[in-house]
Amino acid sequence: GNQAEELMMPVAELLGDKINIQLHYIVSESTDGKYTSLHGEQEAHQDLRELCVQKYQKDKFWKFVKEINENCDPQNVDSKWEKVANGIGINVQEIKDCQKEEGINLLDQETKLSEIKYSVQSPSYHENQEEIVISGSPTLVINGMVYDGDRTSKAYKEAICSAFNSPSEECSQVLGSEAGSASGGCE
Repeated sequence: GNQAEELMMPVAELLGDKINIQLHYIVSESTDGKYTSLHGEQEAHQDLRELCVQKYQKDKFWKFVKEINENCDPQNVDSKWEKVANGIGINVQEIKDCQKEEGINLLDQETKLSEIKYSVQSPSYHENQEEIVISGSPTLVINGMVYDGDRTSKAYKEAICSAFNSPSEECSQVLGSEAGSASGGCE
């Protein structure tokens, strides 16, 4: 997922308010009532923080995601996120309040998204199923259809722009075609 975020950032910056990009997360509720993500409980906590930043401080969202991806991992993000957030001017108290007051509802919404069936571009990539539920990361959904193309900024931009009725002039701009890789850790 982090790699896909890194590749989507230039697309989001290029197309700006011409598209509605939302990040969603694969979370589930355990029998003890705690939420977990594909990489554990701390990742679920960070998923929630990112949902809160996306909701309340959208202008800082992509910078937050980038800094977290570069400086933290699922094992230390709970102890490091505030320093990252403060460093880019995020109102940390607003995010904590969102977690406390809206956390369960936001995470419940995320679990429900994992139960919806989405059409697929290429059934052969999905055991000949024409619809699937999202169970792996990353999964890109464009206008309700699971994208099955290359994982590059260029390919993401082209897929999104091909969904426009009238592509904007930004769609003609060239983005890199290199596949990304995530790395880093908090110090």
